[in-house]
Parts: sequence; C-alpha cells; structure tokens
Amino acid sequence: MSVARAYAKALYETVLESDQGAHAHTNNIKNLIHDQAVGFQNVIDQHKEFRIAILGPVTSQKEKISLVREVAKKFNCSQVFLNFLNLLIKKGRLYLLPEILEAFESVCLEAHDGIYGTLVSAIPVEQSLIDELVVSFKKKLGKQVEFKTTIDPSLLAGIKVTVNGVTYDGTLRSKLKRLRDKFVFGTAWY
Repeated sequence: MSVARAYAKALYETVLESDQGAHAHTNNIKNLIHDQAVGFQNVIDQHKEFRIAILGPVTSQKEKISLVREVAKKFNCSQVFLNFLNLLIKKGRLYLLPEILEAFESVCLEAHDGIYGTLVSAIPVEQSLIDELVVSFKKKLGKQVEFKTTIDPSLLAGIKVTVNGVTYDGTLRSKLKRLRDKFVFGTAWY
C-alpha cells in the first residue's frame, strides 16, 4: 500500500467515525472532503509564496500549522480536515496531498465495492458513451465502476479502456498495428 493510500484510508475512516460522517453517505463524505481538499490545493497551486512557506524547509512546523489554519478558515474546512492537514505537516507529508486526494476517491468507491477504470481516447468522449461503459462494466463485473478519462491524440481514433487490470483496446493505432503485424509476419490476408 502506498503512503498516499494509507493516509487516504485513514482520512476516510476518521471522517466516517466523526460527527460529520456519522450521518453521511460515502458519496457525501467523498464530496465533502474533496471540495475542501481541492480548494486548499488550489491555494497551494496558485499562490507561490504560500506554497513555498508550507512546503519549504524554512518555515517552522508551528508557522505552517498557523498558515494552514488561516487558509482553512477561508474555505470553511471541517475540523477533521484541518486536523488531517496538521498531521501531514507534522509528518512532513503535506506535499502528498494531490496523491492522497486521488487515493481518497478510490477508497470511497471501494468502500461501496466499486472500482476505478481508465478511459483513454484520441478526442474528448461524450458523457453518454461513458455512461454506457459504466452500465456495461457494472453488469460484467457486478461492481460500480467509475472512469477517469484522459486524452491521447496519438491513438488517432477510438478508445482504450482499462478496468480491473484488463485493457480493452479499440483504438485505430492498435488496429493498424495488428494489421501491420499480420502483414509483416506473413499471415495471408487475401
């Protein structure tokens, strides 16, 4: 288990056990923490001085905690999330926040017996196609599947889907490669 995943799992369990999570559905927990974390990460990404202060070695731990507290107030961050940020500061792991966020989404999905898949396409894919894939894979695997989408123009056309460690490649680049291999390695195609 990666360090980021271990922190994500601990955050999920802490929120679940807190007053905040006691009456919340997993998706609500995911959204609640996600919104707070994304807001906080945006401040880190967009304000160079703040990023240097909280991630750099010059600022003391106490000063970092104070800075984080002030920024967290502006986003109405929950006490649970603020405590989590303080823990990351004390352990010198605040730089892992983007990875922890990604792992947190996965932990929330897995808590309801779901999995993530990836969908790579040459051009942006319409949401209706993604929805169809979700339904198809849910039937096939008996689990909720959520897709993370990326664009890779080198695929030329089509999509490549990876779910549960299996890749389904329907890209034009892949088809051309198979045709080339068939032709080059002497298989008759006439």
